[in-house]
Amino acid sequence: MMRIAVPVSNGEISTHFGHAQSFEMLDVEPDLCEIIEQKTVPAPSHQPGLLPEWLRHQGVDAVIAGGVGSRALSLLADRDIQVVVGVYRKSAAEAVSAYLQGSIHEGTNICVHSGCAHAL
Repeated sequence: MMRIAVPVSNGEISTHFGHAQSFEMLDVEPDLCEIIEQKTVPAPSHQPGLLPEWLRHQGVDAVIAGGVGSRALSLLADRDIQVVVGVYRKSAAEAVSAYLQGSIHEGTNICVHSGCAHAL
């Protein structure tokens, strides 16, 4: 079993990891390429450096996002949380299904503020 977190804002994958309104938490069975459970969890208030530790406490193994800043990428890596950036699908379930099937395509890491890494 594995847990994948997808930051969401306005019903779509968020372009800014740190300012997501909520996270879709998807528990998956990687060997079966199957989503077992999906739930929406409100994001904590934005504080620099908070989300990686919060996600670790949520049992998250991987994050699929539109854009993630360089500091957050480093903090996630320190917690052994895999990150796939540049994913702009409307549905978290669609992105996770592609991830499980090995067909997800990492794109340009784009954030909407100057502190982000713009292309990784």
